[in-house]
Amino acid sequence: MGDRISISPRGPYDQRITEGRKDVLVFTTPPLEKPVWVTGQIKARLYVSSDCPDTDFTVKLCDVYPDGRSMLITDGILRMRNRNGYDHWEFMEPGKIYEIEVDLWSTSYIWNTGHKIRISISSSNAPRFLANPNTGAPVGDNGSSQIAHNTIYFGSTHPSCILLPVVTGVDFEKKAKYASDVLHELVHHSEEKIKEYISANTQLPKKAIDILVREMLTENIQNKCEM
Repeated sequence: MGDRISISPRGPYDQRITEGRKDVLVFTTPPLEKPVWVTGQIKARLYVSSDCPDTDFTVKLCDVYPDGRSMLITDGILRMRNRNGYDHWEFMEPGKIYEIEVDLWSTSYIWNTGHKIRISISSSNAPRFLANPNTGAPVGDNGSSQIAHNTIYFGSTHPSCILLPVVTGVDFEKKAKYASDVLHELVHHSEEKIKEYISANTQLPKKAIDILVREMLTENIQNKCEM
C-alpha cells in the first residue's frame, strides 16, 4: 500500500465490522467511473467539538471492493491535547468548535473502476492506539475514564473534508502495461539469479532446478495473494 499499515502484522484487513459500530461515522463515494490515483500525504480537515476536556479523533481511508470488502489503506489519529504540538498540552472547552487536521501519513494507491473510496471517523482505534480516558489524565493511566460525546460539523461554515493528492492526466492502461513489463523483467531476473545460486551450490540437474524455482515462485505469489 505504500504506508505503515501494510507492514503491520494486522495488515490492511476488511473494516466492515468496525464500520458497523454506532460510534463510527462512515462516508462512501458512489462506484468510481474511472480509476483514481492518489500519491502523497493524506489529511482529514475536521471541525469538531466535545463535552470532555480531551479526546481523540481517528480517521481511516479504505478501498471498498465491488464485493463489499472495505480494505484499509491508511489511518491516523489526533489527540486533542496535542493538536498544537507535542511539547505541551492544550485542553478543550466543552462545546467549542475546533478546526483540526488528522494526519493519515502518506501513501500511493489506485482505486479501480467500480470501487468506492470510504472514510470512517471515530474517537478511538484501540488497540492500535491507546484509548484516551477523555478526562485529561495521561494516556495509559489506570484511573477513571468517561465517555466523550463528540460532534463533527459539516457545511459551508464548517467544511470538514478529506484532502487527497489526486494524480491527474494519466493513461492508466499505458502505465499498467509498463508496470507489468517491469514486474515481468524483475521476476525473470530474480529467477535467473536463484537458478545460478542453486546451480553453484548443489549438484541438482538443470531440469530439477527449473522445476524447483518455478514452484518456489508460484507458492510465494499465491501466499502473497492470500494475505
